[in-house]
Amino acid sequence: MPDVQALALLNAVRQRSDATTTFAPANNAALADLILTERNIEFLGEGLRGTDLSRLNLPFPARGSITSPTPPASGSYIWPISNSELQYNALIGGSNN
Repeated sequence: MPDVQALALLNAVRQRSDATTTFAPANNAALADLILTERNIEFLGEGLRGTDLSRLNLPFPARGSITSPTPPASGSYIWPISNSELQYNALIGGSNN
């Protein structure tokens, strides 16, 4: 049985924009998937997806000329430099102001 409070919060977030939707996942795994999907929708374009994929050890999806997802164990998995490091480290193009 999914966590009641987590489900209530998820439904509250979704129903702000779509009052006709009510989630009723069968188990905690389904609830976690719904939460991650809603998080992706809620923060679309804010640059959090890559961090979530890295944190959850999920593959990066295929894009452009890359035809299959890149698993975290791959040497091609991209570990981005944090924005604060780019901003403050003069050795990689930032400034020390």
